[in-house]
Parts: sequence; C-alpha cells; structure tokens
Amino acid sequence: MWEKTSPLMLPSRFLVTFLAFASLPFPAADAFDYPQAEKKPVIESCFGVDLVDNYVWMENRSDPLVQAYAKAQGEVTRKYFDTLRTKRKSPSTPPSTPPSTPPSTPPSTSTSPSSGAKRTDEIALTASDGSPIRLRLRQTENFRPDGDTPAIFFIVKKDAPLLVESLDGVSLVAAELPERKDAQTSIDDLSLCVRYLVEQKITRPDRLALFATENSLAADVLTQQPWLLRAVAVKAAQFDALQGVFGNMADRAQFNQALANSPYRRLRDGQPYPAVLLLADFSSPNFSQSLKTIARLQSATSSGHPVLFQDAATITDAELLEFLAHEIAH
Repeated sequence: MWEKTSPLMLPSRFLVTFLAFASLPFPAADAFDYPQAEKKPVIESCFGVDLVDNYVWMENRSDPLVQAYAKAQGEVTRKYFDTLRTKRKSPSTPPSTPPSTPPSTPPSTSTSPSSGAKRTDEIALTASDGSPIRLRLRQTENFRPDGDTPAIFFIVKKDAPLLVESLDGVSLVAAELPERKDAQTSIDDLSLCVRYLVEQKITRPDRLALFATENSLAADVLTQQPWLLRAVAVKAAQFDALQGVFGNMADRAQFNQALANSPYRRLRDGQPYPAVLLLADFSSPNFSQSLKTIARLQSATSSGHPVLFQDAATITDAELLEFLAHEIAH
C-alpha cells in the first residue's frame, strides 16, 4: 500500500551534473585488470555443516600480501575514475545530443546553470506486516514518469538528509525502512519500494542504483535479488557474520541466523551481479569482509559490470555518486 503526502524540501549540499556521463563510452568490466586473489580453501565446520572459504587468508589485515592486494584493488578503482574523467574531457568525445523524445529533466531554470527547479514528495508505503515505510522522492518540478529515468535509492535514518541535494536527470529516493531482525523481511521491504517505483514509472531496475552505509541490507539485496538493481555502492557493511566465530556458537539456531545474515556466503558463480563499489575503512573489522567479498564477486559475476573496491578514506562522496550515475546512465 502507498499514499502520497505533503512535499518536503531537502537541504542543499552540492550539485552533480548527471547528463555529462550519459554519452561516455566506457570499458566493460573484463577490460579491467583485476588483481588475482589466490584461492586457499579452508573448510570450516559447525553443527555438522561444512563451509569452504577460499579467502580466509584475507582476514589478517597485517599481512603484507593482504595489504598489497587491497592496494591493487584500489588502483583498479582509481583507474576507473581516471578513465571516466579522461573521456569526459577528451576533445574526441562527441558532445551529448538531445534524445529523440523529451528529456525527463527540463531546461535549466534555477540558480545553477545546469539545474532545474526541484521538489521532494513524501510517499507513505505499508509493509506486509503493517509497518510504515517512508520514501522521500526528489525530482524535477516538471518530472514526467516514463519508466526510463535513472534513480538512486538511499537507505537513510529518520529525517536524515540525502548525500546530495540533486542530480540533474536522476530521481533521488530516500527510504526510511523499519528495523528488522531478519534479512528476508528487510529485503521484502526494499522490494516493495522498488515495485512502487516501477509501477509508478519513476524508474526501472536496470536504471536503479542503491547506496547504503553501515547497513547490511544493500549487501543482502546484492546477493539475493541482484536483478532488482543496476548498480550498488556499499560502505562499512557486514558481509560475513560467521567470520571469526566458528566454534563459538551457542546452538544451531544461532549458527543458522549468522549464516542467513552472511551475504558473502550466498555468492554464486555465474550470477549476473550488478555494478558494485564496496567501501571500507582499513581500521574497521568489516574491511577484510569487504575485501573477501570483492574477490569472490570478481570471480563469480557474469554480468560484465565493474566490481570495484576502495578504502573509504580515499574516496569522496562526489566520486561515489559519479560511479552510480555513470553506471545507471547506460
């Protein structure tokens, strides 16, 4: 269920122009020289369940090999952004031409030469158990729903501002989701939001990006329902609730819950995963989980979309948005 309520204006932080990315050619994911992660299978057993982990060796952040691997991953990510900017600035890059149909973003009319008047609408959804879900939808004043407009979906806390005030040519969605104890119910909540956006022709899955920080839901959706999204950026998320706790489980129920809350363990070879950018601070316990996950994703995905990793301290909010905007422009 959903209900549209009163408009709400978000505070401005900075403006990023989306249309600059839309016409840029870019190498496919297989054009990137991902660093090779050595597979060292370790069988971990608990309550009669054997799980094979090829990347346990990455859990030791003080290991020079782990540090070198993380550095090499960061260099691949930096190359991605350098290539994007080079092509954007190159005189050989043809200028963007107007589409044959009217764009969803109208000509500039407000304070910035590249921005149109914006509005934010509040949407009230109801989860299957009756819990309220609040969406704040940021669009151009004259937005025309056609199902083709790119959108970035932010998972936020109550009344938190978006990472950016507006992106030209992109709908921004701030979602305040209920606190859940199980991953599947949280995924159902997000699926409800995506279904609303699609049914209302605000966007479609292959034009939708998701960003979340310190929230495992983005990781859960990435590994369980990757077809819902075209691009995902995740910062400081927990990917492996089982890391370091084998042998310390109180009972089988606790083990099953930890396994269910471990997106890393659900990655499957040959799955067409969306474009991914994982961010983690080197000092965080989640750093090694993100590093293991990126190695597994690069090995598993069949989509051809980039799968990138970066130390969160070395990337800016503008670059994060640049990644998402570029990926959903194509």
